Amino acid sequence: IHASFAFDVPLDDALRGNGSSPSSPASAAAAAPRSLLVEFVSPSVTSPSPLESLGLGALNPAVQRLLPLALPHMHFADLSRRGYLVLTVGRDRAACEFWYVSDVRRRRRAARAWRQRGEGVAEAETLGARVVADRGANRITSVE
Repeated sequence: IHASFAFDVPLDDALRGNGSSPSSPASAAAAAPRSLLVEFVSPSVTSPSPLESLGLGALNPAVQRLLPLALPHMHFADLSRRGYLVLTVGRDRAACEFWYVSDVRRRRRAARAWRQRGEGVAEAETLGARVVADRGANRITSVE
């Protein structure tokens, strides 16, 4: 997909296999208040987003603002930046950090840039979001 997403996967009739689907996002949220699990989708470091692949990258900000209206179970999305995710699974929670690179066209030594952050060197990577699912919640519990 080459974009960043964090979703609750709702436990609804469509997932139970009867083929019915709510008619609107609002009815979807009302019909499926419970979540079966969470899903984290990783961006790509070198590949463009789907809209960029079609030459429509300028639409990314507008689409990103509209997505929550169509997908109420989506808690985080970034369609433009390139990077990777780090998933930490512990006894009490799963935490997903979305990291973004500043420039994929130039080779950098990210570790060196990180060590020198305090000395005025531009950061090679930035934390875009940290998304947490607490144990037993079966849903995203915080986005920082």
